[in-house]
Amino acid sequence: MPNYYHNIYGDLKTAKFVEFYRPTSGGDWVYEVLSFNLKEGYTETDNLFSEMQSNFTNASGNEITRESDGSTTVQHIGETDTPTIVSVSHDSTNYLNSISFDSGTQDKVIGLYVDDQNKHTIWESLGFDKRRIIKQTDLDQIKAQLKSLAPGATALDVQGVLHPSILHMRGCSSSVAAEYRTLVSSHVGTHSNHNGIYIASQATQTSPIGQSDHLERVAIRGLRALLICCRRRECSSPESFHEAQPLERILKFKFVLDVVIFIQVSSESIA
Repeated sequence: MPNYYHNIYGDLKTAKFVEFYRPTSGGDWVYEVLSFNLKEGYTETDNLFSEMQSNFTNASGNEITRESDGSTTVQHIGETDTPTIVSVSHDSTNYLNSISFDSGTQDKVIGLYVDDQNKHTIWESLGFDKRRIIKQTDLDQIKAQLKSLAPGATALDVQGVLHPSILHMRGCSSSVAAEYRTLVSSHVGTHSNHNGIYIASQATQTSPIGQSDHLERVAIRGLRALLICCRRRECSSPESFHEAQPLERILKFKFVLDVVIFIQVSSESIA
């Protein structure tokens, strides 16, 4: 089925992360929220990762923005730190996504970031648990926890004060194995597959929609399942459960609790 609508749009166009840095051994930690933009439109996960890697590499020097002053730099204000090397990858066996960091000998910690919990981010589409993405209200507390680390603390030491099961962040010092400097998505990403409930039948591949008793039975069962799910979620409107999209070859339903108010079926056969 062709993809007719975008999976990079709105808040999903901006990827944000936060980097904590200790300029001097045993000194105070500072942090910067950094971001880069993604092209709006539809893209497969592999292509998205290529674009993200290009942005993280920052070859032209202007892909990444420092949010505190809007400048295109990855360095902290007043510092001459070396940019952290960031690598993104996709595991074709378990379909999980990974982001690895390497700051050499510099004391740095990086985490996925969102301004507030009400925004949807590209990190979630890639399978990272929204509850573990760092928010603006977390920053000062994280900074205080990092202050307890001894000079020269490793990425493994960072996990001792910021447990990986709580926040999507990792220490970046290359003094330990890469596994301790790598974020792995909590579950399989949904970037290439739009969120929704789709009803299709392999048995109707050669029959026009609307001319198959089998498809009608599938549709009725699907509607019942949707209504049950709607009741459980206590939806008050169709949009609060799922905003129907104008895609051909998909059965689209709008409903309010027990009353189905609209069913639209495309004129094409299910592919």
